[in-house]
Amino acid sequence: MGALLRHSVDFVNVAGQWLKGREEAVAVHKERHLVVFKSSIWQTDSVSMGWGIKGDVDPDGKSRIPRHGISTWVLIKENNQWLILAVQCQYKRNRSLYE
Repeated sequence: MGALLRHSVDFVNVAGQWLKGREEAVAVHKERHLVVFKSSIWQTDSVSMGWGIKGDVDPDGKSRIPRHGISTWVLIKENNQWLILAVQCQYKRNRSLYE
């Protein structure tokens, strides 16, 4: 993921945590993927940028319920490469990619 992020990326996750810069965004995601998202399945609807996740756990190992939401990405092209400049993720109600 880090290779896709611009060095000055702004990443706001579903908890509202604002990760500033590639280093922080990658570090937080690496930590979470060691435990919380270790066995999770991420599914993306590339048309609407809808997403769903299931199989993840709380930091104490307790299973979480499947969730779904929408994500908005802003990209910038630098040196012939598209990089993520900003990301905002939000939970969505009334529809699941797993239904």
